[in-house]
Amino acid sequence: MSTSKFCPNCGQAVKQTDKFCQHCGAKLEQAQQGYSRTASKKPLDKKWLILGAVVLVLLGAYLGGRSYYQPNKQLERFTTALVGKGDVKSYLVSSDQNLKITAKDAAAFKKSFANSQDQVATMKQHFLMGSSYAGYSWVKSGSHWLIFPAYKLQVNPAYVTLTTNKRGVKFYQDGKAITKKQATMANGYGVKVGPLFPGQYTFTAKGKASGKPIVVKQTKVLAAGNNDLALELATVNFKVEGQAGQAVYINNEKVGTLDKEGEKVIKNYPASAKMKLYLTTKAGNKEIKSEVVDVSGYTYNYQDVDEDDLPEVAPKFKGLISKDEAEDLLESAFNEGEDGSSAASFVGEENNDSYNELVAFFKSLHNLSSYEVEDIKSISPESTTKVKVSYAMKYTFINYDSDSERKKIQQFTYHDAEIVYDQKDNTYKLQSVGKTGTKADWERTYSADEDD
Repeated sequence: MSTSKFCPNCGQAVKQTDKFCQHCGAKLEQAQQGYSRTASKKPLDKKWLILGAVVLVLLGAYLGGRSYYQPNKQLERFTTALVGKGDVKSYLVSSDQNLKITAKDAAAFKKSFANSQDQVATMKQHFLMGSSYAGYSWVKSGSHWLIFPAYKLQVNPAYVTLTTNKRGVKFYQDGKAITKKQATMANGYGVKVGPLFPGQYTFTAKGKASGKPIVVKQTKVLAAGNNDLALELATVNFKVEGQAGQAVYINNEKVGTLDKEGEKVIKNYPASAKMKLYLTTKAGNKEIKSEVVDVSGYTYNYQDVDEDDLPEVAPKFKGLISKDEAEDLLESAFNEGEDGSSAASFVGEENNDSYNELVAFFKSLHNLSSYEVEDIKSISPESTTKVKVSYAMKYTFINYDSDSERKKIQQFTYHDAEIVYDQKDNTYKLQSVGKTGTKADWERTYSADEDD
């Protein structure tokens, strides 16, 4: 059979020397020489080739998608994201269609499962068995690519009633003000917030106590349904005791001065986690500071506690004797002066001039029945190791010489008694018992059987 040349475009016979087909005008390729009419076919249309490729791609995508979007695999990706770094918003749905889930809602929900891998694993097992868990359900909701069913975690909305103990308090949710008006409730004042998507939220209440701002903040995981959260504005209430005129400081802010009785009641003062109280007083030309006392635990309701029953706080000054300690030291010193056999309470002991004067004083008294320190009037620091004390001493005399026994009571005020703090022994001793006039502050006489 003789070979012929044919146009590769239209299939018509052409001459061997033709460079273009005389029928369709197509350029004749040298590579087509030698093809016989019986051996050649017409090339497939490119559209069919493209269509075939598309079908293969779509088939592969469908098969891959059907595997990727299997319910169990969607559940696996969700639980992994819940305890990891992934976003879970696309996996969440509320049973309340009016509740639109935001990125913040999803973040709050995820926080509630922080460090709860065991709980997430248990929830996953329940879903794999087709059951719900703690109010959560794994349900079909929508689709992916209009073909594959989407599965999501369905949750009922949460509501929370915020209450506090004072009027006019402003509430905040994660730093954003809650604008609902505060209402009077059985257990205080508050608002009901919701619907919210269950999760971890931080709520804040801001108000005032004693004219000072007070803030209480609490983080809470809200479950589906109704929740309650009390944001009590805690205040501290107590009584400070020391010496008249000493300044009172809380967290380095001056809050008052001790009155002439050496007291100050602190009431309805805003409480905080750390509340450090101390006193200051003058020692010569220098101001000294007491020990620091933590008063954050005195969160009593002032209205429910009588002022006399408030807890007492009495910060000590290093080297500054307290009223009780001063009274005990003076009682011991006067006992030693009356006895005349010991001077342990005095600086220098038996060599102390004030001690020897006290011994002579007691020897000069007649009909002395008893004596006692009636009152510590003041303690004035001279330095961190020495104070001057003013105090009242009461003496009782009984006259046995008359036909009827008579009892005489006199009170004298002693000034400028000097008490020294021994840092080495951590003890106080008297340098001097002070001076008093010859005339008593007051004097009374009774029959021996008459009450004072």
